[in-house]
Amino acid sequence: MRFSELVELLEDTGHAPLLLVGRRAGLQVVCAPTLVGRVMSCAFDAQRSDTLGWIGVEAIERGAVDPVFNNFGGEERIWFGPEGSQFGLHFADKEQSFAAYRVQPAMSSLPYTLLRLSPQQDFLVMFSRIELSNLQGTRFTLDVERTVRLVEVSPYQLGVDGGVETIGFQSETLITNIGPRSIGAETGYLSCWTPGTHSNRAGSFVVMPFRATEAHEEGDPVLRDYFKHFCVGGRFPAERWRIGHDHAVLKSDGKCRVKVSIGPKRALNRIGSVGMDGTELTINDFDVYPEFRMLLRFGGRYHRKRSWKVKRSVPTSTAQMNEVTAQETFTNSKRCHQPCGSGPAKVLSTAIEWYTSAVRSTTST
Repeated sequence: MRFSELVELLEDTGHAPLLLVGRRAGLQVVCAPTLVGRVMSCAFDAQRSDTLGWIGVEAIERGAVDPVFNNFGGEERIWFGPEGSQFGLHFADKEQSFAAYRVQPAMSSLPYTLLRLSPQQDFLVMFSRIELSNLQGTRFTLDVERTVRLVEVSPYQLGVDGGVETIGFQSETLITNIGPRSIGAETGYLSCWTPGTHSNRAGSFVVMPFRATEAHEEGDPVLRDYFKHFCVGGRFPAERWRIGHDHAVLKSDGKCRVKVSIGPKRALNRIGSVGMDGTELTINDFDVYPEFRMLLRFGGRYHRKRSWKVKRSVPTSTAQMNEVTAQETFTNSKRCHQPCGSGPAKVLSTAIEWYTSAVRSTTST
């Protein structure tokens, strides 16, 4: 789907798209406050580029009518947890089976309103007052304010010689408890994060870095039965992932539904994906506070995430492009790591070894 077609779809369905524009002609990010405050997509060239995230066209055309979840897609949306447990938000009964799964209106259908659009159209602020209830019957009233900024310059460009385009955005989400009681262990804590729905195709892989340590010290770094009812056979199929000393590589071709997680003691603040059939690299990094409770008892919780799309033009045949793009991207990220210290480029700084071993072996299975 073209970026321009997405904007037209939002206009035709009454969702009033808001465009953030860059200084370079063509760089745009489109947001849809009425679709639960989503960032729908960004574009290197707003007139000719495809969307850089998966778009739920049918859901947008139907409207918010699905009683389970309205999957409008988009590169970023807001999400609350815990999803399961005795304080879960996402199940209708204590059995917590897939048949009982449902998403509350605050994450599925509730619109946001526009508070501010900067004169330069490079950032906006959206707001919504939401209500959540957990499995214990506790109700929460929260004010949610989301700021989205277009970002033109990425640290992942450092050390890369020409032929590179970058488009990205940064979101800042502030959640304030305005209910009559504080949030604590007796009510069940809340968490908030901002997942995205990205494009998937054959030959797409996700790289999940984690803190390297001895296995016996912190246990298995990747929890593969996070939601056992969401996975085939209750666990992530072994042939779809490989795990190394400090990161895992997972297939992301859209052929398997799965949820995985990394515990707070092993988690790092970045994740990346690359397609072997193209020239685009997606990198997300975000703030991590392992020492904090999920949500503060009073006041608010702040969550910040940055998402970049990096595209490199490689003047080779398609077969060579698949290999050169991935390997050069990993190599340049590693070179970028030298002046950046422990900066964000480390998401892929060690992936060059995995590209030549784990990723290639994954492709063949």
